[in-house]
Amino acid sequence: MNGFRVRAARPEDATALFHLVRSISATREWPLILPDEELHSPEEQLAQIEWYRAARNRALLVAEAPDGRLMGYASALGGEYAVDQLNAVLIIEVGLDFRRQGVATRLLHDLERWARHVGLHRLELTTLVDNDPARHLYEKCGFIVEGLKQESRFIAGRFRDELLFAKLLN
Repeated sequence: MNGFRVRAARPEDATALFHLVRSISATREWPLILPDEELHSPEEQLAQIEWYRAARNRALLVAEAPDGRLMGYASALGGEYAVDQLNAVLIIEVGLDFRRQGVATRLLHDLERWARHVGLHRLELTTLVDNDPARHLYEKCGFIVEGLKQESRFIAGRFRDELLFAKLLN
């Protein structure tokens, strides 16, 4: 899809973002978080948007289609303590109908640009070892594999390994 834009999430995005996150969760063959761990309402989503906006080292971006639909989102969660506040853990998710259109690449690029602007030093993210599309995206964007997190996720009744990726910004 041409012409989509990436921008910071705004309070008025709460309902659309809540439904986007729910729709992404519904497309997974197994849940990454359990239903009681999810946000339960647009009001909770609004509170989360405001929480991200309250700190310099946190960001929540959305990809918006020309027709106003949200296509995906990306978040950066900076550390809370002096020793790690220049680091951020990233999450990127794209709605099923918008995959393979450059949305995740653009979200990741714009998160990196934001991180450089606010003076972050390190970005990191993980993916399950068998998630080849995510691995290729992260490597294409200059992230390197720092290690294997053995049996770090308990999903659908079994432990799964993750790869830890990182990128140093300066």
